Amino acid sequence: MGIRLTRQGRMTPGKGREATAFAAEISEYVTENFGTKVTWGGQVGGEWGNVFWYIDYEDMAHLQRGMEWSWTDEGYLELLDRGTGLFDNYGVDTIVHTN
Repeated sequence: MGIRLTRQGRMTPGKGREATAFAAEISEYVTENFGTKVTWGGQVGGEWGNVFWYIDYEDMAHLQRGMEWSWTDEGYLELLDRGTGLFDNYGVDTIVHTN
């Protein structure tokens, strides 16, 4: 059992190349610096340009540590700033209890 955080963003039209490069870069950064693997992908079919990030936590306490890390890690915050304008609705989160 665990907790899965899914974050969704929709790429800004005309920013697809930059947005997918950002998705890969920030996923790699979190994996390397927080130590929990982040995967990402684009939606196939349906609404154009949706990108999803997935990160699995052991429990809610692990999720809380991840959130606190993301609010204070300078490298992560700098990456977020560089991603400004790449997504129309960056940061729609869903948290699911997994079996």
